[in-house]
Amino acid sequence: MRLFNDNTDITDGIDSNVWRAINKAIDKNSFESFRVLKSFVRHVIQISVRNNSLKHFQKYIFFHTYYYSISYEKAKRNAGLSEMYKSCSLEAAMQLKEIIWFEVNFIYKSKKSIENLKSANFFYYWAFQEFSKLLFYMLKNGDINQFRLAINEFEQISEKNSYEQKQLKKIIRGSFNGQNDDFIKLKKKELKILKQFNNYKRHVLIGIKYWMFFLYKEDKIEEDTVLQFLKIIQIPYIESDDRLSDILFFRGGLGSYMGWSEWDYEERLSGKVYSLPQPEEWMTAGFFIDQIKEKRSFVNVSELDSEDISQTNLLFHDLKLNSEYFEDNFEKWENVLDVHDLENYKEKSKDILKDFVFKGKAWEDGSVYDPNNGKTYSCNMKLKSTDELEIRGFIGFSLLGRTTVWTKVK
Repeated sequence: MRLFNDNTDITDGIDSNVWRAINKAIDKNSFESFRVLKSFVRHVIQISVRNNSLKHFQKYIFFHTYYYSISYEKAKRNAGLSEMYKSCSLEAAMQLKEIIWFEVNFIYKSKKSIENLKSANFFYYWAFQEFSKLLFYMLKNGDINQFRLAINEFEQISEKNSYEQKQLKKIIRGSFNGQNDDFIKLKKKELKILKQFNNYKRHVLIGIKYWMFFLYKEDKIEEDTVLQFLKIIQIPYIESDDRLSDILFFRGGLGSYMGWSEWDYEERLSGKVYSLPQPEEWMTAGFFIDQIKEKRSFVNVSELDSEDISQTNLLFHDLKLNSEYFEDNFEKWENVLDVHDLENYKEKSKDILKDFVFKGKAWEDGSVYDPNNGKTYSCNMKLKSTDELEIRGFIGFSLLGRTTVWTKVK
Protein backbone atom coordinates (compact mmCIF):
# COMPACT_ATOMS: atom_id res chain seq x y z
CA MET A 1 0.00 0.00 0.00
CA ARG A 2 2.81 2.43 -0.81
CA LEU A 3 1.03 5.40 -2.31
CA PHE A 4 3.93 7.83 -2.66
CA ASN A 5 7.63 7.68 -3.49
CA ASP A 6 9.45 10.84 -2.50
CA ASN A 7 13.17 10.70 -1.81
CA THR A 8 13.02 14.08 -0.07
CA ASP A 9 10.52 12.85 2.53
CA ILE A 10 12.14 11.12 5.51
CA THR A 11 8.77 9.52 6.37
CA ASP A 12 8.58 7.82 2.97
CA GLY A 13 8.01 4.08 3.34
CA ILE A 14 6.80 4.19 6.92
CA ASP A 15 3.19 3.86 5.76
CA SER A 16 4.06 0.58 4.00
CA ASN A 17 5.62 -0.82 7.17
CA VAL A 18 2.63 0.27 9.25
CA TRP A 19 0.26 -1.37 6.79
CA ARG A 20 2.15 -4.68 6.90
CA ALA A 21 2.01 -4.55 10.70
CA ILE A 22 -1.77 -3.90 10.64
CA ASN A 23 -2.27 -6.77 8.22
CA LYS A 24 -0.31 -9.07 10.53
CA ALA A 25 -2.25 -7.87 13.61
CA ILE A 26 -5.55 -8.74 11.90
CA ASP A 27 -4.19 -12.15 10.86
CA LYS A 28 -3.14 -12.89 14.43
CA ASN A 29 -6.43 -11.57 15.84
CA SER A 30 -4.41 -9.20 18.04
CA PHE A 31 -6.76 -6.43 19.20
CA GLU A 32 -4.03 -4.77 21.24
CA SER A 33 -1.63 -4.52 18.28
CA PHE A 34 -4.39 -3.20 16.05
CA ARG A 35 -5.33 -0.59 18.68
CA VAL A 36 -1.75 0.68 18.93
CA LEU A 37 -1.31 0.84 15.15
CA LYS A 38 -4.60 2.62 14.43
CA SER A 39 -3.70 5.13 17.16
CA PHE A 40 -0.43 5.79 15.34
CA VAL A 41 -2.32 6.36 12.07
CA ARG A 42 -4.71 8.74 13.81
CA HIS A 43 -1.79 10.65 15.36
CA VAL A 44 -0.12 11.10 11.96
CA ILE A 45 -3.39 12.44 10.57
CA GLN A 46 -3.72 14.89 13.46
CA ILE A 47 -0.20 16.21 12.85
CA SER A 48 -0.76 16.45 9.09
CA VAL A 49 -3.86 18.65 9.60
CA ARG A 50 -2.12 20.88 12.15
CA ASN A 51 0.79 21.38 9.75
CA ASN A 52 -1.44 21.71 6.68
CA SER A 53 0.30 18.71 5.09
CA LEU A 54 -2.27 17.35 2.66
CA LYS A 55 0.26 14.89 1.24
CA HIS A 56 0.64 13.02 4.54
CA PHE A 57 -3.08 13.26 5.20
CA GLN A 58 -3.75 11.53 1.88
CA LYS A 59 -1.24 8.80 2.71
CA TYR A 60 -2.92 7.79 5.93
CA ILE A 61 -6.61 8.58 5.38
CA PHE A 62 -6.75 5.60 3.00
CA PHE A 63 -5.99 3.18 5.83
CA HIS A 64 -9.56 3.27 7.11
CA THR A 65 -11.29 1.54 4.21
CA TYR A 66 -8.59 -1.12 4.28
CA TYR A 67 -9.31 -1.80 7.97
CA TYR A 68 -12.74 -2.89 6.81
CA SER A 69 -12.10 -4.52 3.43
CA ILE A 70 -9.13 -6.66 4.51
CA SER A 71 -10.69 -7.78 7.79
CA TYR A 72 -13.92 -8.65 5.93
CA GLU A 73 -12.07 -10.87 3.46
CA LYS A 74 -10.05 -12.55 6.19
CA ALA A 75 -13.15 -13.18 8.33
CA LYS A 76 -14.85 -14.85 5.35
CA ARG A 77 -12.03 -17.39 5.28
CA ASN A 78 -11.59 -17.66 9.04
CA ALA A 79 -14.68 -17.41 11.27
CA GLY A 80 -12.40 -16.87 14.26
CA LEU A 81 -11.70 -13.34 12.98
CA SER A 82 -15.35 -12.27 12.97
CA GLU A 83 -15.01 -10.09 16.09
CA MET A 84 -11.85 -8.49 14.70
CA TYR A 85 -13.71 -7.73 11.46
CA LYS A 86 -16.61 -6.12 13.35
CA SER A 87 -14.18 -4.04 15.38
CA CYS A 88 -12.25 -2.93 12.28
CA SER A 89 -15.51 -2.01 10.50
CA LEU A 90 -16.78 0.15 13.34
CA GLU A 91 -13.38 1.74 13.92
CA ALA A 92 -13.12 2.71 10.25
CA ALA A 93 -16.42 4.65 10.34
CA MET A 94 -15.84 6.16 13.80
CA GLN A 95 -12.32 7.30 12.96
CA LEU A 96 -13.43 8.96 9.73
CA LYS A 97 -16.27 10.75 11.51
CA GLU A 98 -13.92 12.03 14.20
CA ILE A 99 -11.25 13.09 11.71
CA ILE A 100 -13.81 15.18 9.82
CA TRP A 101 -15.54 16.69 12.82
CA PHE A 102 -12.76 16.91 15.41
CA GLU A 103 -9.37 16.99 13.67
CA VAL A 104 -10.18 19.16 10.65
CA ASN A 105 -13.19 21.09 11.93
CA PHE A 106 -11.73 22.07 15.31
CA ILE A 107 -8.38 23.13 13.90
CA TYR A 108 -9.94 25.33 11.20
CA LYS A 109 -12.92 26.50 13.29
CA SER A 110 -11.21 29.70 14.39
CA LYS A 111 -9.61 30.34 10.99
CA LYS A 112 -12.40 32.17 9.19
CA SER A 113 -10.53 33.61 6.19
CA ILE A 114 -11.51 32.40 2.72
CA GLU A 115 -8.02 30.99 2.13
CA ASN A 116 -8.15 28.94 5.33
CA LEU A 117 -11.62 27.66 4.46
CA LYS A 118 -10.31 26.60 1.05
CA SER A 119 -7.46 24.71 2.74
CA ALA A 120 -9.88 23.01 5.11
CA ASN A 121 -12.03 21.94 2.15
CA PHE A 122 -9.12 19.94 0.70
CA PHE A 123 -8.90 17.89 3.90
CA TYR A 124 -12.68 17.54 4.11
CA TYR A 125 -12.82 16.31 0.52
CA TRP A 126 -10.31 13.47 1.01
CA ALA A 127 -11.95 12.39 4.28
CA PHE A 128 -15.43 12.36 2.72
CA GLN A 129 -14.11 10.50 -0.31
CA GLU A 130 -12.73 7.83 2.00
CA PHE A 131 -16.11 7.55 3.73
CA SER A 132 -17.67 7.14 0.28
CA LYS A 133 -15.21 4.35 -0.51
CA LEU A 134 -15.97 2.61 2.78
CA LEU A 135 -19.72 2.62 2.04
CA PHE A 136 -19.02 1.40 -1.50
CA TYR A 137 -17.20 -1.69 -0.20
CA MET A 138 -19.92 -2.40 2.36
CA LEU A 139 -22.59 -2.20 -0.35
CA LYS A 140 -20.47 -4.34 -2.66
CA ASN A 141 -20.28 -6.99 0.06
CA GLY A 142 -24.00 -6.74 0.84
CA ASP A 143 -22.89 -6.01 4.40
CA ILE A 144 -26.07 -4.28 5.54
CA ASN A 145 -25.37 -4.46 9.28
CA GLN A 146 -22.01 -2.72 9.04
CA PHE A 147 -23.44 -0.33 6.45
CA ARG A 148 -26.15 0.65 8.93
CA LEU A 149 -23.57 1.26 11.66
CA ALA A 150 -21.38 3.29 9.30
CA ILE A 151 -24.32 5.45 8.20
CA ASN A 152 -25.16 6.04 11.85
CA GLU A 153 -21.65 7.41 12.39
CA PHE A 154 -21.87 9.43 9.18
CA GLU A 155 -25.14 11.08 10.20
CA GLN A 156 -23.50 12.36 13.39
CA ILE A 157 -21.43 14.73 11.23
CA SER A 158 -23.35 18.00 11.51
CA GLU A 159 -23.98 20.46 8.68
CA LYS A 160 -21.73 23.54 8.63
CA ASN A 161 -22.11 27.26 7.94
CA SER A 162 -25.86 27.08 7.30
CA TYR A 163 -26.56 30.56 8.70
CA GLU A 164 -23.70 32.18 6.77
CA GLN A 165 -24.89 30.52 3.56
CA LYS A 166 -28.44 31.83 4.02
CA GLN A 167 -27.14 35.37 4.54
CA LEU A 168 -24.95 35.23 1.45
CA LYS A 169 -27.82 33.85 -0.65
CA LYS A 170 -30.04 36.71 0.54
CA ILE A 171 -27.42 39.22 -0.60
CA ILE A 172 -26.96 37.53 -3.98
CA ARG A 173 -30.70 37.26 -4.62
CA GLY A 174 -31.11 40.92 -3.74
CA SER A 175 -29.00 42.00 -6.70
CA PHE A 176 -30.72 42.11 -10.12
CA ASN A 177 -29.75 42.94 -13.67
CA GLY A 178 -26.01 43.12 -13.19
CA GLN A 179 -25.97 45.56 -10.26
CA ASN A 180 -22.80 45.43 -8.12
CA ASP A 181 -21.25 42.75 -10.34
CA ASP A 182 -17.83 42.68 -8.64
CA PHE A 183 -19.34 42.56 -5.16
CA ILE A 184 -21.82 39.81 -6.08
CA LYS A 185 -19.10 37.84 -7.84
CA LEU A 186 -17.07 37.90 -4.62
CA LYS A 187 -20.08 36.82 -2.57
CA LYS A 188 -20.78 33.93 -4.96
CA LYS A 189 -17.19 32.81 -4.57
CA GLU A 190 -17.54 32.91 -0.77
CA LEU A 191 -20.81 30.99 -0.95
CA LYS A 192 -19.27 28.28 -3.12
CA ILE A 193 -16.45 27.76 -0.62
CA LEU A 194 -18.83 27.73 2.36
CA LYS A 195 -21.11 25.17 0.66
CA GLN A 196 -18.36 22.66 -0.05
CA PHE A 197 -18.53 20.83 3.29
CA ASN A 198 -22.29 20.24 3.07
CA ASN A 199 -21.95 19.38 -0.63
CA TYR A 200 -19.33 16.72 0.10
CA LYS A 201 -21.48 15.18 2.80
CA ARG A 202 -24.57 15.13 0.61
CA HIS A 203 -22.68 13.81 -2.42
CA VAL A 204 -21.35 10.82 -0.48
CA LEU A 205 -24.91 9.66 0.16
CA ILE A 206 -26.17 10.54 -3.33
CA GLY A 207 -23.31 8.61 -4.90
CA ILE A 208 -23.87 5.43 -2.91
CA LYS A 209 -27.64 5.60 -3.39
CA TYR A 210 -27.48 6.09 -7.16
CA TRP A 211 -24.79 3.40 -7.47
CA MET A 212 -27.12 1.01 -5.68
CA PHE A 213 -29.83 1.74 -8.26
CA PHE A 214 -27.29 1.00 -10.98
CA LEU A 215 -26.37 -2.34 -9.39
CA TYR A 216 -30.04 -3.27 -9.35
CA LYS A 217 -30.40 -2.29 -13.00
CA GLU A 218 -27.47 -4.59 -13.82
CA ASP A 219 -29.04 -7.43 -11.76
CA LYS A 220 -26.14 -7.42 -9.29
CA ILE A 221 -28.33 -7.06 -6.20
CA GLU A 222 -31.85 -8.19 -5.34
CA GLU A 223 -34.89 -5.98 -4.91
CA ASP A 224 -35.19 -6.81 -1.20
CA THR A 225 -31.57 -5.73 -0.67
CA VAL A 226 -32.22 -2.42 -2.42
CA LEU A 227 -35.28 -1.73 -0.30
CA GLN A 228 -33.37 -2.53 2.90
CA PHE A 229 -30.51 -0.18 2.02
CA LEU A 230 -32.96 2.56 0.98
CA LYS A 231 -34.43 2.57 4.47
CA ILE A 232 -30.99 3.45 5.84
CA ILE A 233 -29.93 6.18 3.39
CA GLN A 234 -31.46 9.60 4.06
CA ILE A 235 -30.08 12.41 1.92
CA PRO A 236 -30.19 15.88 3.49
CA TYR A 237 -31.11 18.71 1.14
CA ILE A 238 -30.50 22.15 2.52
CA GLU A 239 -32.51 23.88 -0.20
CA SER A 240 -34.51 22.69 -3.17
CA ASP A 241 -32.08 24.12 -5.76
CA ASP A 242 -29.43 21.65 -4.57
CA ARG A 243 -31.15 18.93 -6.60
CA LEU A 244 -30.69 20.58 -9.96
CA SER A 245 -27.26 22.05 -9.27
CA ASP A 246 -26.08 18.63 -8.10
CA ILE A 247 -27.13 16.75 -11.22
CA LEU A 248 -25.67 19.42 -13.50
CA PHE A 249 -22.41 19.15 -11.58
CA PHE A 250 -22.42 15.35 -11.77
CA ARG A 251 -22.96 15.50 -15.53
CA GLY A 252 -20.28 18.14 -16.11
CA GLY A 253 -17.29 15.80 -16.30
CA LEU A 254 -16.43 14.60 -12.82
CA GLY A 255 -12.94 13.29 -13.40
CA SER A 256 -11.95 11.39 -10.26
CA TYR A 257 -14.46 13.15 -7.98
CA MET A 258 -15.27 10.98 -4.95
CA GLY A 259 -13.54 8.09 -6.67
CA TRP A 260 -16.77 7.25 -8.54
CA SER A 261 -15.00 6.76 -11.88
CA GLU A 262 -13.16 3.77 -10.37
CA TRP A 263 -16.26 1.99 -9.07
CA ASP A 264 -17.05 -1.35 -10.65
CA TYR A 265 -19.42 -4.21 -9.82
CA GLU A 266 -17.28 -7.19 -10.76
CA GLU A 267 -13.69 -8.38 -10.89
CA ARG A 268 -12.21 -7.91 -14.36
CA LEU A 269 -9.73 -10.23 -16.06
CA SER A 270 -6.31 -8.67 -16.55
CA GLY A 271 -5.12 -8.14 -20.09
CA LYS A 272 -8.59 -7.38 -21.43
CA VAL A 273 -9.85 -3.94 -22.45
CA TYR A 274 -13.07 -2.85 -20.79
CA SER A 275 -14.92 0.32 -19.88
CA LEU A 276 -15.93 1.11 -16.32
CA PRO A 277 -19.48 2.32 -15.64
CA GLN A 278 -19.72 6.06 -16.40
CA PRO A 279 -20.78 8.13 -13.36
CA GLU A 280 -22.56 10.68 -15.58
CA GLU A 281 -24.89 7.94 -16.83
CA TRP A 282 -25.75 6.16 -13.59
CA MET A 283 -26.01 9.50 -11.79
CA THR A 284 -28.60 10.73 -14.30
CA ALA A 285 -30.62 7.53 -13.93
CA GLY A 286 -30.42 7.80 -10.14
CA PHE A 287 -31.54 11.42 -10.26
CA PHE A 288 -34.61 10.44 -12.27
CA ILE A 289 -35.46 7.62 -9.85
CA ASP A 290 -35.10 9.99 -6.92
CA GLN A 291 -37.44 12.50 -8.53
CA ILE A 292 -40.07 9.78 -9.01
CA LYS A 293 -39.67 8.41 -5.48
CA GLU A 294 -39.46 11.68 -3.59
CA LYS A 295 -42.00 13.66 -5.64
CA ARG A 296 -39.41 16.36 -6.37
CA SER A 297 -40.73 17.90 -9.54
CA PHE A 298 -40.05 21.62 -9.32
CA VAL A 299 -36.96 23.51 -10.34
CA ASN A 300 -35.45 26.61 -8.77
CA VAL A 301 -33.35 28.43 -11.37
CA SER A 302 -32.50 31.41 -9.17
CA GLU A 303 -28.99 30.11 -8.41
CA LEU A 304 -28.15 29.03 -11.99
CA ASP A 305 -26.49 31.03 -14.75
CA SER A 306 -27.31 30.76 -18.45
CA GLU A 307 -24.57 28.18 -19.03
CA ASP A 308 -26.12 25.81 -16.49
CA ILE A 309 -29.59 26.46 -17.82
CA SER A 310 -28.46 25.56 -21.35
CA GLN A 311 -27.26 22.17 -20.06
CA THR A 312 -30.82 21.25 -19.15
CA ASN A 313 -31.49 20.62 -22.85
CA LEU A 314 -29.09 17.66 -22.79
CA LEU A 315 -30.38 16.64 -19.39
CA PHE A 316 -33.95 16.54 -20.72
CA HIS A 317 -32.91 14.21 -23.54
CA ASP A 318 -31.26 11.77 -21.12
CA LEU A 319 -34.10 11.96 -18.62
CA LYS A 320 -36.55 11.18 -21.41
CA LEU A 321 -34.53 8.07 -22.31
CA ASN A 322 -34.59 7.03 -18.67
CA SER A 323 -38.33 7.64 -18.51
CA GLU A 324 -38.84 5.30 -21.45
CA TYR A 325 -36.56 2.65 -19.96
CA PHE A 326 -38.44 2.55 -16.65
CA GLU A 327 -41.76 2.44 -18.45
CA ASP A 328 -40.57 -0.52 -20.54
CA ASN A 329 -39.24 -2.25 -17.42
CA PHE A 330 -41.95 -1.13 -15.03
CA GLU A 331 -42.58 -4.57 -13.51
CA LYS A 332 -38.95 -4.79 -12.34
CA TRP A 333 -38.90 -1.25 -10.90
CA GLU A 334 -42.42 -0.79 -9.52
CA ASN A 335 -41.54 -1.38 -5.86
CA VAL A 336 -38.25 0.49 -6.00
CA LEU A 337 -39.90 3.51 -7.63
CA ASP A 338 -42.66 3.35 -5.00
CA VAL A 339 -45.53 4.11 -7.39
CA HIS A 340 -49.09 2.75 -7.31
CA ASP A 341 -49.27 1.56 -10.92
CA LEU A 342 -48.01 2.30 -14.42
CA GLU A 343 -50.40 5.23 -14.88
CA ASN A 344 -49.17 6.77 -11.64
CA TYR A 345 -45.60 6.39 -12.91
CA LYS A 346 -46.44 8.00 -16.27
CA GLU A 347 -48.08 10.96 -14.53
CA LYS A 348 -45.06 11.53 -12.28
CA SER A 349 -42.66 11.12 -15.17
CA LYS A 350 -44.55 13.65 -17.25
CA ASP A 351 -44.54 16.17 -14.37
CA ILE A 352 -40.78 15.84 -14.00
CA LEU A 353 -39.94 16.05 -17.69
CA LYS A 354 -42.03 19.16 -18.31
CA ASP A 355 -39.58 21.18 -16.22
CA PHE A 356 -36.83 20.39 -18.71
CA VAL A 357 -38.59 20.77 -22.08
CA PHE A 358 -36.59 23.15 -24.28
CA LYS A 359 -38.06 24.66 -27.47
CA GLY A 360 -35.60 26.65 -29.55
CA LYS A 361 -34.34 29.16 -27.01
CA ALA A 362 -37.17 28.72 -24.54
CA TRP A 363 -38.54 26.40 -21.88
CA GLU A 364 -42.34 26.18 -21.67
CA ASP A 365 -44.84 24.64 -19.25
CA GLY A 366 -42.28 24.39 -16.46
CA SER A 367 -42.36 25.50 -12.85
CA VAL A 368 -40.27 27.86 -10.80
CA TYR A 369 -39.78 28.02 -7.04
CA ASP A 370 -39.77 31.37 -5.27
CA PRO A 371 -37.52 31.02 -2.18
CA ASN A 372 -38.89 34.25 -0.71
CA ASN A 373 -42.42 32.97 -0.17
CA GLY A 374 -41.95 29.21 -0.57
CA LYS A 375 -44.47 28.99 -3.44
CA THR A 376 -44.14 27.22 -6.79
CA TYR A 377 -45.48 28.90 -9.95
CA SER A 378 -45.93 27.87 -13.57
CA CYS A 379 -43.25 29.46 -15.72
CA ASN A 380 -41.77 29.94 -19.18
CA MET A 381 -38.11 30.79 -19.66
CA LYS A 382 -36.05 31.90 -22.61
CA LEU A 383 -32.47 32.93 -23.25
CA LYS A 384 -32.35 36.55 -24.41
CA SER A 385 -28.57 36.27 -24.84
CA THR A 386 -25.70 34.17 -23.49
CA ASP A 387 -25.78 36.36 -20.38
CA GLU A 388 -29.51 36.99 -19.89
CA LEU A 389 -32.32 34.62 -18.96
CA GLU A 390 -35.91 35.86 -19.05
CA ILE A 391 -38.25 34.15 -16.59
CA ARG A 392 -42.02 34.65 -16.55
CA GLY A 393 -43.81 33.20 -13.55
CA PHE A 394 -47.59 32.98 -13.49
CA ILE A 395 -50.66 31.26 -12.08
CA GLY A 396 -53.14 29.94 -14.64
CA PHE A 397 -52.46 32.04 -17.76
CA SER A 398 -49.06 33.40 -18.80
CA LEU A 399 -50.67 36.80 -19.49
CA LEU A 400 -51.30 37.13 -15.76
CA GLY A 401 -47.85 37.02 -14.30
CA ARG A 402 -44.53 38.75 -13.79
CA THR A 403 -41.34 38.71 -15.86
CA THR A 404 -37.85 38.85 -14.40
CA VAL A 405 -34.55 38.98 -16.26
CA TRP A 406 -31.57 37.25 -14.67
CA THR A 407 -28.17 38.55 -15.75
CA LYS A 408 -25.07 36.43 -15.44
CA VAL A 409 -22.50 37.97 -13.09
CA LYS A 410 -19.20 38.34 -14.95
